[in-house]
Amino acid sequence: MTKVTLFIYFKTSAGNEQKISIKDVRENVSASEVATLAREIIDKKIFQFGNNTLTSYVRSELEVSEITALV
Repeated sequence: MTKVTLFIYFKTSAGNEQKISIKDVRENVSASEVATLAREIIDKKIFQFGNNTLTSYVRSELEVSEITALV
């Protein structure tokens, strides 16, 4: 079984970098889909970290893991 996790990196209003992870995404998710999602997260202020908000999208990564069950 394959597991795919999306990591989206943002800059915060404090100038720090913040990472959000989303599990079980499609392996073929496009860069433009992720950029659109990141923009919505920023615009709608979905996440806040202390008094800091997300201000800009930095980059994204997909982690693809192969899971093998041992019986």
